[in-house]
Amino acid sequence: MYQGLVESLAVKNNSKIVLLVFDVLGGVQFGPNSLTELHQAHTPNLDAMSKKSICGLMHPISPGITPGSEPAHFSLFTWFWDRWILMVYTQ
Repeated sequence: MYQGLVESLAVKNNSKIVLLVFDVLGGVQFGPNSLTELHQAHTPNLDAMSKKSICGLMHPISPGITPGSEPAHFSLFTWFWDRWILMVYTQ
């Protein structure tokens, strides 16, 4: 079904891509200012890089579904999460 799909979409060029995946950022608000760990962190390098980048959020499975890390990571690289779950639970 998907055979040849990537090849048909790929365009040869000189561009480079960096994919940064941040996992486990759903922190809990705490402390005197009630901020999460991420909001409290000092991140000047990430802040500078994000100003020069295209950033976005992704629903790795579907909006409203919060998957574990493994299915979410697999889905980033076009792994079919429903087949993975089936594979895990049938072994």
